[in-house]
Amino acid sequence: MQTFGRWSLQCLVLGLALSAASCHSKPNAGELARFRGELTSGAEALEQTPRVRPLTATSKLPGSFGEGFEAKGAERSVVTRALDRSKPCLRVMDGNDEAAKVLCESDLAPSKPAVDAMLSLSASELGGAPRSAHALGLLSSTEAPLKDLVALCTHAAFDVHVELRGKRANAGASICLRGLEVARDFSMGASLAGAAASATCVATLAPVCARALSALPEGDRAAAKRELQSVVDTLPPFHDYAEAEAYSVSLFACGAMLEPASRARLGPLGRAVVAEAEKSAKSIPANEAWMQWPLCRDGLAASQVVARAFHEPRGSAARAKVLAEGKATIDRATIPMMDLAPHEERFESARASLRTLARP
Repeated sequence: MQTFGRWSLQCLVLGLALSAASCHSKPNAGELARFRGELTSGAEALEQTPRVRPLTATSKLPGSFGEGFEAKGAERSVVTRALDRSKPCLRVMDGNDEAAKVLCESDLAPSKPAVDAMLSLSASELGGAPRSAHALGLLSSTEAPLKDLVALCTHAAFDVHVELRGKRANAGASICLRGLEVARDFSMGASLAGAAASATCVATLAPVCARALSALPEGDRAAAKRELQSVVDTLPPFHDYAEAEAYSVSLFACGAMLEPASRARLGPLGRAVVAEAEKSAKSIPANEAWMQWPLCRDGLAASQVVARAFHEPRGSAARAKVLAEGKATIDRATIPMMDLAPHEERFESARASLRTLARP
C-alpha cells in the first residue's frame, strides 16, 4: 500500500467508513460552500501557480523544469543505471577508496553526457516539480523520479571530484551551480517526498561544492557565490509543503464533495485526484455519503492550523501560540496529524548548507 501524504489510502478509506458509521451531521449550505471554496482554491493554486525564479543561464529552455525532467526519461535511466551498476562507485560512497575512485570515474564517463543534458534543465523558463513528485501527484507517485534526482546529484558530485583532480575548478563549480539549481527547481511545488529528495541532493553536492568554490580565483568565487545566493533566496519556505499537504490530502479524501463548477477550476492533476476520491467514496453506502462530512471539515481545518504554525520560526513562542490557539480544532480531527517536524528539519538543514556555500 503506497502512502499518500499524511494518511495511507487504506487509512483514508477506513477513516471515512468509520465516520460514516458514527457521525450523522450533514452540512448546511453555507458550511459546504465555504469548504468547497477553500479546498478548490488551495488545490487550484498548488497546480496552476507558475514557479518563477531568476535564471543564471544566458539562454533559456521553453516550459517548466518538471516538464523537461519528465521528457528526459532516457537520460534519467542512463544516469541511474550507471550508478546502480558501478560497484567501484558504491565503494567510493562507503569510504575513501582511492583506487575505487579511478574505477568509478571510468564507469561513469559514458553517462556524463546524460548528466549534462539533465543539468541543462536548470535553464528552463520556469521551475516546478515533475508530475509524479508534485504535491498533487498522489496517483502517479512512484519512487523513480525521486531516485533519478538523487542519482543525478550523486553522479554530478563524482563529476565535480573528477574536475577538481584535473585542476579544473571552474568546470567543477559550474556543475555544482547547475546541480543545486536543479535541486531547487525540483522542490518547487513538490510533495514532501519531492522536497526530501531535493534536500538529499543538496546534502550530496554541498561538501564537494565547497571544495570547488574554494579552488576558484577570488573574482570567480564571488560571482559563483552570488549565483548561489539566488538559489537560497528562491528555495521554497517549508510552510509551502505544510500547506500543500493540507490541500492535497483533503482533496483525495473529500474531493468527491466538490460540485462540477469547483472541479472545472482544477487542473489535470487535481481532477485526477477527485476522480480517485469518487472511487473511494463508492465504498460508503449512498444513504450515508454525507456522514463523512465532519471528517472532511475538521481534517482540513486542523491541517490549515498546522500549516499556519509552520509560518513561524521553529521552536518559537509564536509557533507554539498558533498551535495552542488551534488546539481545539486539531483535537477535533478524527485521524491524527502527521508529524512534519522531521521533514522540516531535513529541508532546513539543506537550506543552511546552501547559505553556508553562498556566504561571502
